[in-house]
Amino acid sequence: MKRSSGIRVLLGLLLLLGASACRKPPPPGPEPQPQCDPRNLSCNKTLSVGPSIALGPNGTLYVAWMDGGMYEWEFSQIYFRYKPPGGKWSEVEILSDTTADAWTPHLATDPEGNVHMVWRERKERSRKILYRKRSVEGVWEPAVLLNGGGDQPRIAADPRGLVHVIWVGRLGRMKYRRIFPDGTLGPIESLLPGGRGVNPGSWWLVADEEGGVHLAFEIANYRRDVGYFYQSPSGEWGGFVNLSNHPTYRAPWYIYVTLDEEGRPWVFWGETDRWRSGIIYYRMKADTGWTELDTIPGTRGWPRDKWVGFYRGWMLVVWSDGHPGYPVRYRFRDPE
Repeated sequence: MKRSSGIRVLLGLLLLLGASACRKPPPPGPEPQPQCDPRNLSCNKTLSVGPSIALGPNGTLYVAWMDGGMYEWEFSQIYFRYKPPGGKWSEVEILSDTTADAWTPHLATDPEGNVHMVWRERKERSRKILYRKRSVEGVWEPAVLLNGGGDQPRIAADPRGLVHVIWVGRLGRMKYRRIFPDGTLGPIESLLPGGRGVNPGSWWLVADEEGGVHLAFEIANYRRDVGYFYQSPSGEWGGFVNLSNHPTYRAPWYIYVTLDEEGRPWVFWGETDRWRSGIIYYRMKADTGWTELDTIPGTRGWPRDKWVGFYRGWMLVVWSDGHPGYPVRYRFRDPE
């Protein structure tokens, strides 16, 4: 009995081994995909450029950028993501018309938590300045046409919920339009007296706590100076100032205006130094007028996009050098 039972066990093992040998191996699973850097918001193979970022009153981050193409002749769309405090990044949304070429998105948030976005859209030979609003509940309203032509729009929202938009029109003329909290559009205005024009893309605007709007831009004169314009809370424009006022051609670029903790406007821009490198210049509007022209020490390369923040008297300046390798640099200044 012991021998026969041992034979039966051996035969059973042989049958199991034969069955496993004849069984087909399981199909291969999907190949592991490369993991994206957690800082990579687009994480795709297309060309992702021109990001704009805005911070909501509850700490939510909103980012929009151009994406979807690889070459100049391919269409780009406006991509959008957001991240609540302590949460994860949302899925990517495409907010523009996928049959048109969409560029230069710019974001702003208002005190209620609404998100406002403008961009330029090109379809065939026509260009449009478009606007969309995202409610506090996260619902995007349909796109609104602000102008039938133009380029490089910028947007700001003030504490009253008024939205301010500027762009460049024909012959470098700067255009401006307000959007009221109920969605009503104000008239299109032409800024800058005396026929002054601006160079496309080289401007910025910011709204203060009283509802005033501060605008800095590159004047399209033969010297290419840096200008400043102000809109009072009641809607009147004035206070035009030439901040650089160089006697010769200097070529400023990437002009940026921001407010410090006391609400004073600061204007920053880059200039070439005999075409070899760049220097960041700045001026601030104090109670007695604009301070003298000053520079950020230690700048190298061709300083491009700039961001400036203020905290308890500290000033932090971050920028990207034009070359080599486009490194990001920063400098800070102690409280005075």
